Amino acid sequence: MPSPYQAQPAPGPYAPVPTFAPAAPPAPKKRNTGLVVGIIVGVVLLVVCLCAIGGVYVANKLSEAADRANSSTYDPDGSYWDDDEYWDEPTPEPSPSSGRAHVVEYRITGKGNAKINFQTVAGYNTTVSALPWTNRWTSYGLYLRTSVSATVTGQQLTCVILVDDKEVARETAKGTVTCIRDLEV
Repeated sequence: MPSPYQAQPAPGPYAPVPTFAPAAPPAPKKRNTGLVVGIIVGVVLLVVCLCAIGGVYVANKLSEAADRANSSTYDPDGSYWDDDEYWDEPTPEPSPSSGRAHVVEYRITGKGNAKINFQTVAGYNTTVSALPWTNRWTSYGLYLRTSVSATVTGQQLTCVILVDDKEVARETAKGTVTCIRDLEV
């Protein structure tokens, strides 16, 4: 072992190079992946919510438009009409007090028992009755759809439709007879 008092070699023309410990590698960059994913998910949810709200709004508007179109005669400019006359509000539903009642009478004449089909405000009806047969009913509308038919095998039959005591249809036939009349009254 060399002695601590031993001579050290003389320094050379250059000073000794100091040695340094290796530097630690730089810390890895913090990634913002979670933040980016959160922002994207938030934007997508916002778009979906806005689309849903817009869809509900459009559906309501379409439903309102369909209701207006089906409820009465409606012009897209917001007016209701009756023939050539316009007004802002639809007319109230017809009722006995509105003064627009119309009496409809069906008459079937001939011989025998007939199978009779007829239409009223309550719908289609069927009955079997001895002839002559009469049926009266009242309608409260601006438009009437009337129909009556009768069948008796081999017999001459006549059907008549009267509206407010005025004859609007008459047919005569053998076996089966039908009267149909659609009216604006």
